Amino acid sequence: MFDLATPPAIEQTLRLGAAVAVSISGGKDSQSIIKAIAAHRAQHGWTGPVFAIHAHLGRAEWRESLPMCRRLAAANELDLAVVRRAQGDLFDQIVSRMHKKAGDGQPFWPGSVARYCTSDNKRGPIEKKLREFPLVISVEGIRAEESPARAKKPVAQVRERITTTKLKKAMLADAVRSWEPAAGRLALNWYPIHHWTEAEVYQYAGHSLDERNERWALYRAGRVEEALQGWQMHPAYIYGNDRVSCNACILASGNDLAVGARHNPAAFRFLRSLEVQSGFSFKNGSLEQVEGIVGRFPCPVCGVEAAFSYADAYWQTDCPACLTVYRLPAGWA
Repeated sequence: MFDLATPPAIEQTLRLGAAVAVSISGGKDSQSIIKAIAAHRAQHGWTGPVFAIHAHLGRAEWRESLPMCRRLAAANELDLAVVRRAQGDLFDQIVSRMHKKAGDGQPFWPGSVARYCTSDNKRGPIEKKLREFPLVISVEGIRAEESPARAKKPVAQVRERITTTKLKKAMLADAVRSWEPAAGRLALNWYPIHHWTEAEVYQYAGHSLDERNERWALYRAGRVEEALQGWQMHPAYIYGNDRVSCNACILASGNDLAVGARHNPAAFRFLRSLEVQSGFSFKNGSLEQVEGIVGRFPCPVCGVEAAFSYADAYWQTDCPACLTVYRLPAGWA
């Protein structure tokens, strides 16, 4: 358990002194992978630089994510490089695309096909940093269990976009064997926890899925301080999220969108306003549907769990315990 999938080509690249960039978002997979890589480095004495890197998404990011990344880097004694899209954050890019595509009848939102949220706001800025090194490994916490597409990914591969032309189409082992400083840049992708389960990720991070669910129940019951006390992972998991990415991810479940809306009301209102302006929905189904989702949250006065609905930028409920009727502005949480 907790072994890293390390192909011989990766071991050889590390012996050659490759730089190692550990991509972290603040979520559970990045928390486990940065800890595992730091331990592996100490055990094997890698000679190249090892650092963490975080692609900051601006207003689209959970406000807790960057502090979490800083804490993870410090705990594992790694420097943290924070990179951003130079032309503005993801929301700026969405607005720009909305104006550019106005009148052509085509949607402007990012999606499973047009993943510019990833390519321009994560991959591009990260690759700009990776280009500083002639031999570099990008470590990411991608796991097979997450999706069929990720299950098909090899544990390691040449990162063609920033690898010199004569090596980018080579097989992994051949590329490593052929590389020399004068040959140009060789960049590799490495997914060392590709075979780990979600339960193993939580366990390696110091908690468990059962504990997370118990704390989530405490949070929903209004025992917020108790729910979060001693929790060493991203707090969004206690708020109710299954995954942590953008605060309103185009690929998120309905549950995660609703949780994101509650804790990031300004971002939610902004995206909803773009739907209204443009006539194009955020994903398969408008964010207006999220406005109507009824969630059960602690009453802000008596703490008893009550059914809240979100509409017109307000949380509304009739508390069953204290019988108070609430219409609270979106930022109350």
